[in-house]
Amino acid sequence: MKYIDCENCDTKANPFNTTIGIAGKVYCDNCIEASFPDKKVPEGVTIEKHIDSTVCAFCSLDNGEVDLDKIAEYPVCANCAVNIKNRAFPLWVKGFLAFIAAVVLFSVIWNWRFYQGYQYVIQTKESIEAGNIPLTAELFAKAAAKVPEQKDLKTLYHYYNGLNLLIFDKAKEAYSELSFCSVLPLDYNVEYYKTLAQRNMYYNDKDYLRFLNTSLQMWYGDTTNAEANAFVASAYSCLYVTEGHDSLKTKAEQYLTKAWALDATPEAAKYYRMVEYRLYAKQIVTMEEFTKKYPNGWVKPL
Repeated sequence: MKYIDCENCDTKANPFNTTIGIAGKVYCDNCIEASFPDKKVPEGVTIEKHIDSTVCAFCSLDNGEVDLDKIAEYPVCANCAVNIKNRAFPLWVKGFLAFIAAVVLFSVIWNWRFYQGYQYVIQTKESIEAGNIPLTAELFAKAAAKVPEQKDLKTLYHYYNGLNLLIFDKAKEAYSELSFCSVLPLDYNVEYYKTLAQRNMYYNDKDYLRFLNTSLQMWYGDTTNAEANAFVASAYSCLYVTEGHDSLKTKAEQYLTKAWALDATPEAAKYYRMVEYRLYAKQIVTMEEFTKKYPNGWVKPL
């Protein structure tokens, strides 16, 4: 993980990902809140979100001083890169794109715009294989604008734009985009991503009962999935902190134990430790807050 000093209050060694550059000056979290309490920056002022090339943008894995490979401009660990390609880009998508390309190419003799749309579709093949979700969404948007009668192109734009928004925790916007994608085949996992967006929305809104219900809905889809078990444990931990019932803590621990048994990799363990910390400290923290507080990890005291 990289660290940087705040140039506003002179605090030292702030995690690079938690700072923002405003008008060429580095601000830490506290200074951002103090200087811009309404979260509005004056017009004309440049804002730069700092991205730590050694920390995974998806699971927050700390890769020490070694830069991670990137998908688009975002650093991604090997495990997340595999998950993205396996979930977001099923193999048969290439065949579906070939069909769309053939339809567009057939029409090129009638209008130049069809040829332009075809070129954009061809480029999506490379962006999909590279795992570049933002570029894929942009290319489908351009293709759809050239050939609006091909409704599938607009649908695929909504899909990839929804995935991009979901990755960066813009849950409401992601859910809205994915709602246009119900016509896509099951291989696209649209309902899974919509449920994930709803889950994140409820967490952000502190509606922890609905947060639990959507987490359980995902768990019912695959009870042997470590991530699904961890999601349910996370939801129960939030309810335990807010309601204080020991039965909720027990439930959280049960699902967390299942998650540990299914996947004990360092990437997964970091999330589990965050849930354990909630139960121990009776405090709801995000992964970002947990990592900032315990950059070297945390283990429950004996």
